[in-house]
Amino acid sequence: MITMNTQPSILVLGAYGLAGRAVVARLVQRTALQVIAAGRDAAKLAASLAGYDAARVTARVFDATDAAALHVACADVAVVINAAGPFARHGDRIAEGVVAAQRAYVDCANEQVHYRRLQLQDDAARDAGVPMMTGAGAIPGLSTLLAVQLLSRYPEAHDLQLAWVQHRHAYAETGLASIMGGILDSLDDPVSLSGGEFVPLQLGAAIAEVEMPAPFGTTRMLEAPTLDALVLAGRAGLQELHTWFHLTDIPVGLMKVIRLLEPQRRPWAYRLITFFAERMNNADTANAIAQNCSPESLLQVTLQGGNTTHRHWMLFRDGACATAVLPVRFAEDYIAGKIDAQGLLTPVDCYADTDLAALAGDTLIDAQLS
Repeated sequence: MITMNTQPSILVLGAYGLAGRAVVARLVQRTALQVIAAGRDAAKLAASLAGYDAARVTARVFDATDAAALHVACADVAVVINAAGPFARHGDRIAEGVVAAQRAYVDCANEQVHYRRLQLQDDAARDAGVPMMTGAGAIPGLSTLLAVQLLSRYPEAHDLQLAWVQHRHAYAETGLASIMGGILDSLDDPVSLSGGEFVPLQLGAAIAEVEMPAPFGTTRMLEAPTLDALVLAGRAGLQELHTWFHLTDIPVGLMKVIRLLEPQRRPWAYRLITFFAERMNNADTANAIAQNCSPESLLQVTLQGGNTTHRHWMLFRDGACATAVLPVRFAEDYIAGKIDAQGLLTPVDCYADTDLAALAGDTLIDAQLS
């Protein structure tokens, strides 16, 4: 716990992005904490903060990948919430800078490569005496907690399927970082769990029709890597773990082209793919808004064991507000002295037994958890 003479401040990186906006909103609505909202683009940052009390939320313009600027920004805060993706591109460098400043760190990353890189920083975080939590979003994050609780409830289960569906983002012209993070992660030897062993996962290779509760119904979905596979593997007889996401109109065949371009190694290829991905993403969201599609998002966890199938789910107002739940809870708990763990953490290290309906609160529309 950090003791300050005034109300502790929380630094939110990527504050005008999809998750960042929701994190700032939840901090303001549900806590008394001071918020420093940070981003690279002054105009976008100012627009995202319009309507907030300047005495409660202040803006800070800087690039979080600039180590010196990040160190200065960390000086006046207790916790840094990193919502500045793609984490597969620069998340580990940002975490390293926060840890070097001896500040608590939490992010909503889903990339396996990011988790593997943070594992290399575990000792540094312990030496600094601070927690470094990753995967604290909706999927992974809430998905991880729900899976752990259900695996405990159904010890005979050996097959775990996680699914996430939404028809549009909560805000227009956001969500690009999560797309690029998924692309980069897919190029860095991601895995799923099959037959009790890690096996290579190639994005676009597995597509399935998944039964989801209303209002979604049967949904065409794409298997994609998340760090849930790394965190949950090895638990009580688990043999299969696969994560599925709603397949949008972006052609699956593009992944073959992307693999050939190697954007993880060629800056020009990364810029090119970002250019086209941003336009497709913005067009998809604008079209969905024009068609009055709701931003509701649904997380479903399905377990199988023997001849028994168990399905449980959580329906959220939107994916962004669901993603903000755990980072804000972590910030509150750390400042209150409820988290004394140090080093690399995931939500299961702090919230494995938490009542998920109570945790999600007003972000939930409905749920089947019992």
